[in-house]
Amino acid sequence: MFCLLKHEGRLKKIPVSSGLVVAIFGYADRPVAVAQSTMSVDQNSVTPFDDAHARVRALDPFCKQIVGTGLRRSATFAGLVDDLEHHNVIVYLSLDQSLPVRAALTFLVNTGQTTYVHVHIGPRLSLEQATAAMAHELRHALEIAGASPPVTNQHELQDLYRSIGFGVGAGEFESLAARTTEHQVRQELSISRRGE
Repeated sequence: MFCLLKHEGRLKKIPVSSGLVVAIFGYADRPVAVAQSTMSVDQNSVTPFDDAHARVRALDPFCKQIVGTGLRRSATFAGLVDDLEHHNVIVYLSLDQSLPVRAALTFLVNTGQTTYVHVHIGPRLSLEQATAAMAHELRHALEIAGASPPVTNQHELQDLYRSIGFGVGAGEFESLAARTTEHQVRQELSISRRGE
């Protein structure tokens, strides 16, 4: 299965491995493209990061390492994860070898009780770069989880980002909060590295 991602002005077909994808929020030169595809997540193969963080679920060892790094070295990252625990949202995290951008978030589905999103991390990032990029995408997850009324489809997702963010291209959106979050986490990681 695949979704479409706009990268450097061109639409690219990328495979995805995780209901219904209605939008992708990427962070690169040109973030965010709207797409539609079907995906499935095997709930039995996914475990939460730990008992205290049941809503953030790493699908692979690298993403588990990213979350651990973020929780240990960035108060902003830890705050995002804790905030997500207070919303009816499940955030899947995975390394995506074919992702042409640094990171992306796909809106999977809102079941009426829970919103599901999937954060994809690109393969060419250092641990610190991946941690900051994940924080950016976790901010988007929190924006979607906190939306009132809840986001349940592609149209509502676009409406949300028209009101809280800004357009960066046809059907493409970004938020200042996500960019600010990534910058803050980068700074915290740099400070913690110097202190080690």
